[in-house]
Amino acid sequence: MTEFIRAADVYVTPYLNAAQITSGTLAYAFGCGKAVVSTPYWHAEELLADGRGVIVPFADSKALAREIRGLLGDEPRRTAMCAEAYRLGREMIWQQSAFHYMESFQKTRLGRQDQPHKPLAVRTLDERQAELPDWRLDHVQRLTDSTGMLQHATHTIPNFAEGYCTPTTTPARCF
Repeated sequence: MTEFIRAADVYVTPYLNAAQITSGTLAYAFGCGKAVVSTPYWHAEELLADGRGVIVPFADSKALAREIRGLLGDEPRRTAMCAEAYRLGREMIWQQSAFHYMESFQKTRLGRQDQPHKPLAVRTLDERQAELPDWRLDHVQRLTDSTGMLQHATHTIPNFAEGYCTPTTTPARCF
């Protein structure tokens, strides 16, 4: 996918409504340093703000075409947009995200060093084994008939409409 994005001069995300909350390919386009024209779904509005890209109204093909033509015909503007996208895209790479997480964890850890420490008072299952309830398999019996085990139930009522499971060494398959 990134090879196709790299081959583009302008990347376009023409989603139809704001319910398209995010776009992984938009993040990839920024990582590849591409000029972007998009409709105003949330991720695009945030990422393309301040001239980092171009926003056009939903379902406005004329505006979309006008902005794409404009970027293709204005190399200095497109080049500047690409440089800004690439710069911002460097902040979103996994290595940088991991660094920010670790930095946040470190600040939290250091900020709590002055607080009194109370040891966790939870016993392991081995220590409270006697408190565990006895095994009850009546629900398994309710979900099983001469065909096999049913996949689902509604509370305690078997749901025959959802079908049966077949035991395998991999996760259950239903039919």
